[in-house]
Amino acid sequence: MKKIKLKHIVYAVFILLFIVLIVFIILFQRNIRTAASVKKLEDGLYSMEYKGDYNLDDFLEQGGAVDDLAVAEFVIQDVFHGLLPINLRGGSFGCSTISVRTSEGDAVFGRNFDWGTCTALIVQTEPAKGYDSVSTVNMDFLNLGLDMPEETQMRLLSVAAPFAPMDGMNEKGLACAGLNFDGYSYVEENIVPGKKNIAPYDFIYWVVANHETVDEVKQTIENLELVKIPINERTPLPTLHWMIVDKTGKSIVVEKTKDKFAVYDNPVGVMTNNPTFDWHLTNLNEYMKITPNHPENVKWSDKELTPLGVGAGTLGIPGDFESVSRFIRIAYIRAHMPSIEDEITAVTQFLHMLDYVIMVKGGVITKDGLEDITRYSSCMDQERGIYYYRNYNNNRINAIDMHKEDLDSTEIKLFPYLETQDINYQN
Repeated sequence: MKKIKLKHIVYAVFILLFIVLIVFIILFQRNIRTAASVKKLEDGLYSMEYKGDYNLDDFLEQGGAVDDLAVAEFVIQDVFHGLLPINLRGGSFGCSTISVRTSEGDAVFGRNFDWGTCTALIVQTEPAKGYDSVSTVNMDFLNLGLDMPEETQMRLLSVAAPFAPMDGMNEKGLACAGLNFDGYSYVEENIVPGKKNIAPYDFIYWVVANHETVDEVKQTIENLELVKIPINERTPLPTLHWMIVDKTGKSIVVEKTKDKFAVYDNPVGVMTNNPTFDWHLTNLNEYMKITPNHPENVKWSDKELTPLGVGAGTLGIPGDFESVSRFIRIAYIRAHMPSIEDEITAVTQFLHMLDYVIMVKGGVITKDGLEDITRYSSCMDQERGIYYYRNYNNNRINAIDMHKEDLDSTEIKLFPYLETQDINYQN
């Protein structure tokens, strides 16, 4: 009799364990498939595939965030089911964005992402509701706050990758990029009644998931507010402002400062960092005499003055890496760009223009002792839905065409940044 009872107990335990296993698989099937697909290609570079809906539409429907960790909280509950903590990390970085149009009217938008370290992924999201989009994610912004090997953290964080974009473009050609705005950025301390309250990290999602044009953004942003709730010291609030461009080439800059929540029309089609956008526009007046044309000889008293070489018309343009100087240079080069006839010429010229404000190793050391370099340069063809990029370690231009994927799917696809230098040996 005792043997029979013991046998029943063993059976019951096995059945209970089997049920727990089935429940675990049902809850974490997205996580298991995604984590199992993670492959380390080299230091700081991983590849993975994400299959399954990440429920961004649910996040947006619930009203977005009430603090800068709301994205993380949503990931904890929806992806990790409350079992793992996750933090969003911030820091100081410099960036430059630019928007141009071809002679055929097609819009191209992109940016330099300047940062000390960066493990980048390209994420294509296809939510059940809202517009499909492709975005760049810096995985260094995500942190579990646990002491574990980097590769293990990457496996766990792979399912949270869609929640930390730095820029993105949706299927309608609307694009948005976030740039550092340290020292000027401001958010409300508490929820503002009667407004849609979201955190800075949520802003890019809100733009690309809900809008087709800049005019739509300008209309709905009147009901938006950026807010925060005090958080722990490990998770600093992101300090950002944003440039938004639609496929007609229309562009705006959005900034939240202590003085106002401003939406500026962008007549120069560029943006960098501090100070405010209206200040940058006024400052351009100081450089209005700069020209790509070779200056004529002039005479001072009895002395004839002759330009000392090619490029004398640009004498006085600042050459340092500071935000103000980069704004002047990128605005100047955009204003004088040649006619762009086709898609490939547009991409090529666009990336050359970003080279004008690129950061290289040894040029800038941050206050934290890190080298600030241009980790990647991106170029989004807003008419065709193609995302082009190259990065610091690989000069080759790579491309991802979102329209070659099933836009009716609810799957997420992640593409690793290819960082190994790709040299074409001709002999």
